[in-house]
Amino acid sequence: MKRTLICFVSLILVTMPSSVFAASSWTEETPYPHKVKEKLAFGMGNVLAGWTEILAESENEQDEGKNPWHGASIGFCHAVIDTLGGALHVATFPFTSLDIPLPNGGVDL
Repeated sequence: MKRTLICFVSLILVTMPSSVFAASSWTEETPYPHKVKEKLAFGMGNVLAGWTEILAESENEQDEGKNPWHGASIGFCHAVIDTLGGALHVATFPFTSLDIPLPNGGVDL
């Protein structure tokens, strides 16, 4: 069941239009060792802090005078995508040619 869910979410992330999600920040590094290190750090940051998107999106909506519960629901979706995308970054960190774009470029640390 978990494998099916991971494959399904991975397929969704890979097939989404790249214009929706920006390229990951680690892709700008030039030498291979720096890219590997930055991709691993980027993935770990998203795995460990992905849940904070719930709070961040809720606060953004409240600051704009909108319903914070709407922001929390958007944040929940972003949190799931960031956490799973971060896990995929960690799993594929040696393969720097593979980038998995995340909403808003991942978690802001």
